[in-house]
Amino acid sequence: MIPRFWFIFCLILGFSSLQSPIFAQKKEADLAKVTELFAKGEAQYRANDLKAALKTFDKVITLKVDYWQAYYNKALIYSMQKDWKNAVASFQTACTYNSKDAVLWYNKGVLEVKSNDFTQAIASFTQAIALKQGYAEAYGNRAEMYRLLKKYKQALADTDSAIALNACLNQVYHTRAMLLVEQKKTKEALVSLNEVCRREPSDMQPYMERGTLLLELGKYKEAIEDFSKVLFIKPTYSEALIARGKARMGLKKEETACADWTRAAELGNEEAETLMKEFCTD
Repeated sequence: MIPRFWFIFCLILGFSSLQSPIFAQKKEADLAKVTELFAKGEAQYRANDLKAALKTFDKVITLKVDYWQAYYNKALIYSMQKDWKNAVASFQTACTYNSKDAVLWYNKGVLEVKSNDFTQAIASFTQAIALKQGYAEAYGNRAEMYRLLKKYKQALADTDSAIALNACLNQVYHTRAMLLVEQKKTKEALVSLNEVCRREPSDMQPYMERGTLLLELGKYKEAIEDFSKVLFIKPTYSEALIARGKARMGLKKEETACADWTRAAELGNEEAETLMKEFCTD
């Protein structure tokens, strides 16, 4: 089964992207210089002068070390630069000075996912859930982390919670399907993949995953239908050509199977060449 890292990674609202815009500064008289600098940093950020913005936010922090909004904005900039280590560190400091903000903890978790620190991401999503009742996105992301760590019982419980809170979070259904596949719960996995395909008809990946499962079950006709849908979306996807050829060979349709593998080989797929040598020689 082909893994799909939706964060991840590709993810429903909030799953793979940071939430909330740059925070507006508090306009307090005794923080005139800080707020002036903060506004300058925001302007630089909006003008995409990220290097200057970072320096300005550092000046804000020098004047007021607990100004958590500056750390937050630095984290956003670092994430734009894909500097996950510094982004997470900035979010950690922001959370230290504003520990009751669920979105901060959630966003910290998202960046920890991107830096492949799944265990710490679970801790951050757990904190977000504790602070914000009914945080469906946090349950959904934590479920995917549990799945990747093969903690299936916790993953399944979190998908149930996320769906109960917000049935529109499509990626949760995918997480549920994948953890069922990995546990060899084939019938339940197919039900979940059917739901994913229904919800995401223009996404080739669920069709590929369902087709692969159907191929393993020997349901060749249904598998061919799914692989054909994948190829309708992306005609040059050689892995789908390989898989459809295998399903066709399962139905003793050697000519069309070899045609698929020939096309895959033309696209540079080495497995196709091996299959052709074994099954398509005169």
